[in-house]
Amino acid sequence: MNIIINGFHDRLLFPVLHEILNKFPFKNVYLTYTTNRISFSRNVCLNFYKVEDLARADYQVDWNSITPLSKKILDSMSECEVMALRMMDRHTISIEPLLTYNERKRLYLRHLRYWNHIISRQDFTILVLEYPTRSL
Repeated sequence: MNIIINGFHDRLLFPVLHEILNKFPFKNVYLTYTTNRISFSRNVCLNFYKVEDLARADYQVDWNSITPLSKKILDSMSECEVMALRMMDRHTISIEPLLTYNERKRLYLRHLRYWNHIISRQDFTILVLEYPTRSL
């Protein structure tokens, strides 16, 4: 089994992550983090992605080894592209100066290409998302 985990950046939630990772026999774990990396002792392939690097689509990979995007993928994701580009308008990570449309489009295509490559080559069982709630 493979899992993608986005969130759980607060150290108080690390016990929840440990419970999830210890309960199931995951082979590959793809995990975002802010300043704290979680340690895990079981024999599992951990793939860490620092949030600030993700904001810049900085995946530290040889792009020649990543599958290019096909027209079919681009067409099928056209509605998501519009939404993603709009979401980048209110980017929570400070990128100076503000991104132009072409820069946002480049970031979107890099994210799409990278994750399409990863997801098409792994059998992901679970996607876990955690977003903090705000008190009113």
